[in-house]
Amino acid sequence: MKDKETMKEKLHETADKVKEKAETVKEDIKKGAHMAKEKAGEMKENLKEKAQTAKIKAEEVKDNVKEKAHEMKEKVADKAKMKKEQENKKKLEEKKKEVGFVERNKSKDFNIVYRNKPSKPMTVSELFGL
Repeated sequence: MKDKETMKEKLHETADKVKEKAETVKEDIKKGAHMAKEKAGEMKENLKEKAQTAKIKAEEVKDNVKEKAHEMKEKVADKAKMKKEQENKKKLEEKKKEVGFVERNKSKDFNIVYRNKPSKPMTVSELFGL
């Protein structure tokens, strides 16, 4: 009988040890799950922050591209204006050079000669380009 009782006691002791071990494992699992939830929350927040910074950077790049495109449009417009101004200057110079010369008008007016004459007489500085 003693053997049976000692065996029962040993069995109960090992069962208690197994229960304690199971409880510690259960607590460790709970702690691990809690830590995993915390890490997941941190990772989620970190991901949100990264997404916001990426969005901000994308907006900055978009703004920079718009600014550069606007600058390029201005440059092209300035070049076109400069070209028109130069053409206008050349036309004015050619007209000034042609003042007083006889021009033949080849139309059905036969041999009538017309003269290019400005509406008012030119000054000396305009004539000689002073």
